[in-house]
Formats: sequence, C-alpha cells, structure tokens
Amino acid sequence: MTPNNHTVVIDPKDIPDECYQIGCSILYSSIRRALADPVLKADFEAWKKEREARKEAAQLEATK
Repeated sequence: MTPNNHTVVIDPKDIPDECYQIGCSILYSSIRRALADPVLKADFEAWKKEREARKEAAQLEATK
C-alpha cells in the first residue's frame, strides 16, 4: 500500500523495454549481493526447503 492507502496497479506491458531491462539488472545485482551474505543465503535456503515441504504436503493432501 502507498502512504495514502491507495492501491497502485502497474501493467508490466506499459513499461518500456529499456526501463524493464534496467529494473531487471538492478534486481539481479541486488539479489546476488544479498546472497553473498552467508546468513541471508542460509535463510533463503531454509525458506526454499520449507516452501518445498509445504508444496509436497499440499500435493499429498490433494491426492487424498
């Protein structure tokens, strides 16, 4: 939410290609920098394992 509590909706098709590429580049660099931190990387790996476990549990529940 924005500070004035209005929802902002952005259609990705409205973003010019060059701006989209710049945004992707910034995001990629930020993720690589964050994952270079061993603590953040461990947290991320733990999150991935938890997510996979939840996904498997949901699939198992769906087959019952």
